[in-house]
Amino acid sequence: MADYSALVAGAQRQVNDALGPEPGGVDRPRAKRDGPSLANRIDHTLLHADATQAEIEELCEEALSHGFASVCVNTRWVPTAADALADSEVLVCTVVGFPLGAMTRRAKA
Repeated sequence: MADYSALVAGAQRQVNDALGPEPGGVDRPRAKRDGPSLANRIDHTLLHADATQAEIEELCEEALSHGFASVCVNTRWVPTAADALADSEVLVCTVVGFPLGAMTRRAKA
């Protein structure tokens, strides 16, 4: 089997160079992905363009009840998910330009 470690290391350097240094003083949340449960390694996802508020709230309730690591929603639903998951260990994640990159560059920034 081929050793791709040098290729991966080079790609990582290119990404780091493109992104620049990490900003200082940033509090980055940690997902609970190190426990014995499979559930705490799952990103519970609802990315349908026609998702409703009730569906997003149900997604969050399911994540809480099952102990999932996060919920992943379109950017339009991030505030709703954040409110529903406040004071919990479940994180909120989102996608940018999903699907097909169909957002303006300004919206992606």
